[in-house]
Amino acid sequence: DWENYVMEMMRLAGRNVKGWILWNTPDSNSSLGVPPKRFAEMLRVTDKWRQRYCPETPIVLGGMSRDTATTYLAELEKEKALQHISGVNLRVDAGVTSPEDGRLIEYIEELGHAASNDQSQNGNKKPQILLTDLDWAVEREGSGGLDAFDQAVYLSRATFLLDRLGIHPTLVLQNQDNSRIGFGMAYKKSFSIPPMKQKLPTYQLKPAWWAMVRTKQLLTDAAIETALEVQDIFPGRTRCMIYRRKSDKKLLAIAWRNNDPGWISFLKTGAASVKAEDIMGAPVAIKGGWTPIGKAPVIIELNTNKKIEDHAFDLVTTRDDPA
Repeated sequence: DWENYVMEMMRLAGRNVKGWILWNTPDSNSSLGVPPKRFAEMLRVTDKWRQRYCPETPIVLGGMSRDTATTYLAELEKEKALQHISGVNLRVDAGVTSPEDGRLIEYIEELGHAASNDQSQNGNKKPQILLTDLDWAVEREGSGGLDAFDQAVYLSRATFLLDRLGIHPTLVLQNQDNSRIGFGMAYKKSFSIPPMKQKLPTYQLKPAWWAMVRTKQLLTDAAIETALEVQDIFPGRTRCMIYRRKSDKKLLAIAWRNNDPGWISFLKTGAASVKAEDIMGAPVAIKGGWTPIGKAPVIIELNTNKKIEDHAFDLVTTRDDPA
């Protein structure tokens, strides 16, 4: 039965693994779905033997979906079962909307709150959100749907937004379909001479690969200080995050627009933009203190390493044209 199975797994392998992912899509309507009351009992039994054989090894709920995870966690909370988990594994189908329009961050915060309620009452640690397979599918070569550049900038923007929450998603590295269309940051071309078909050994890299290399490099070299609420005639259209570079302590602003291109200025905060480049590494020209921004995150180096007071950031200005 389940208890004997879990006991043997924990006893034999518990100290040799870094973590346990319990089940896959327990919140689904498929054959793998488990009613919350029953799953709560499975959690209690699993945690009992984990505590005995490998108490330092975390348990993560596996493969929960965006549509049902929050409701399912609420049911587990009623059963006092959330205290037995260390985190939640979430798979997100991002569809074709941007991370901002899809309200990805708001949903992650909601999920984290749902998973934390029982823990806060019992004095346990806040559970981790393990976000896997985050991606946007390239849908077109010519017109209509998302292109490879959309995929690159959406992944970069989502990574910056999630960094503020301390969440670092795993990425889809390779498209198994031998095509640049679809998910993944790389693919292999196939070579066909009927009836033979061969997959070439080298990888073809999409723009998303380079965008994420640079994004991850920046997150390694700098630490986030704050996320700004930039004043815009369309709330949430302009996003800006302030990082501090570890090497020289200089402030960096990471800014972008969700849809329409525009311009951003820090002059009223007492800081000025020194130089700028987009996430792909292309230089961006600063004109009269105004930096052009669009759908690709722009890295703006400010001329100070001093802390800017939070209220001063309210003076960050943006407009649709430079005039």
